[in-house]
Amino acid sequence: MSSQGFRPRRLRAKADPIGENDKMSSELASRHLRVIAVIPAYNEENSVGSVVKDASRFVDEILVIDDGSEDMTAKEAESAGATTIKHASNSGIGSSLRTGYGYCLSKSFDIVVQLDADGQHDPQFVPLMIKHMITNNLDVVTGSRFLGQRNDDHVLLRRAGIKLFSALASSYGPARVTDVTSGFRAYRSTALRKIADVADRHWAFDQTLRALKLGLNYGEYPVPMPKRNSGKSQFNGRTFFLYPIRMMGVVLKVALS
Repeated sequence: MSSQGFRPRRLRAKADPIGENDKMSSELASRHLRVIAVIPAYNEENSVGSVVKDASRFVDEILVIDDGSEDMTAKEAESAGATTIKHASNSGIGSSLRTGYGYCLSKSFDIVVQLDADGQHDPQFVPLMIKHMITNNLDVVTGSRFLGQRNDDHVLLRRAGIKLFSALASSYGPARVTDVTSGFRAYRSTALRKIADVADRHWAFDQTLRALKLGLNYGEYPVPMPKRNSGKSQFNGRTFFLYPIRMMGVVLKVALS
């Protein structure tokens, strides 16, 4: 129903990472915890349908924000059972998330889960991240590519940048941050209300710093993510050069807020 690059691996049916994902979903229902997944998408017609179908096992509703796609992203998402909101033009990830958060927080959901439409975020980790949140009384949980596991899928410079700014984020509070740029996240709705106004650029870093500065209970859960092997990456020579400058701009903005 509608309210106005990377060709992924098909998410195959496989054993749950711990084998208790469906049990965890039942436990959430028994606790009367309602969960919604928000998925920002741009030109992801080849993958969004399978992501929606796989994620639907673990959440009560799925919202796809089609950010002005030029393909059939919205139609594929709707056919798979998602609610969709379509932007008239491509306005960027920050705008998509603000739209998605606004919808989620206007409803009576207890937990908001966020994942990508390209298949890099395996929905089978959703209940594990939520379980980690509930067990440890956390407000925000990020799926980390680097927590307790080696990840060589990114070029050295980018890995170094992620580690540097993750270490900087760790200085904002008691939580250890290892993957400050990951977009695979779970939030308590009460916490998301405080950090929903994300920046247009480097939203994940900005949001993490603000969450820690506000004293929200932040944690991570180890999640493997496959390497992007086709499609066009947002990182090029120019963005590599601007990356540390822009990230330091985020640090300054949060520090002065």
